[in-house]
Amino acid sequence: MFVTKLKIAALVILAVGILAISGVVTHHALTAAPPREEEQPPQPPKSDRKAEAAPAIPKVPKELLERRLEAAQKVYKQKTERYKSGIGFPSELFGWSQRWVEAELALKDKKEERLAAFKAHVDRTREVERLAIMHAKTGQGMQSDADAATYDRISAEIRFFQAAGKLPSPPPAIKPVPRPKTPRKVIEP
Repeated sequence: MFVTKLKIAALVILAVGILAISGVVTHHALTAAPPREEEQPPQPPKSDRKAEAAPAIPKVPKELLERRLEAAQKVYKQKTERYKSGIGFPSELFGWSQRWVEAELALKDKKEERLAAFKAHVDRTREVERLAIMHAKTGQGMQSDADAATYDRISAEIRFFQAAGKLPSPPPAIKPVPRPKTPRKVIEP
C-alpha cells in the first residue's frame, strides 16, 4: 500500500515538473521570437499620410453658441426653482450648471473670462450643495443627495484649480441671525 502511494506521488511530481518545464520553454520561445512581417500592418508611404489629414471643421456661428448658452441658463434656473420647492435632485442642477459653463467657455477666448465662467460654476455648485444640505437636515431630501452635491462642488473647484492654478476663494461666511436677548426671570421659592 505504501509503495503504491509512493509511486502515485512520484508520478504526480513528475507530471507537474514536465508541465512547469514546458511552460517555461514556451514562454521563452514566445518572448524571444521576433515578430513576423505578416503580423505587422502595412504602413502607407509618408507622402500619402499628409493627404489623409482630416478636413477642417467649420467654425460654429457665434449666434448658435449664444442660443445654447441661453438654453442652458434657462433650464438651470427652472430646475433651481423646482428644487427649492422640493422637486428634483441636485444632480440635475449640477448637470445643467456644467452645460452652462461648457456653453460659456465656447464663447470665451480670454483667460479672465474663462476663469470667471469657472468661478460662476463653483458658486452655483456651492448654492446647490447648501440647498441639498438644508433639504437633508429638514427631511425634504436625502443625505446621499447632499453628499453627491458636495462631490459635485469639489469637482467644480478642481476644474477651477486646473484652469487658474489656485483654489477658488472660500464662500462668504453666513452670519447667524442674532436672537433677541430676553431677560431671564428668576422664580423665587
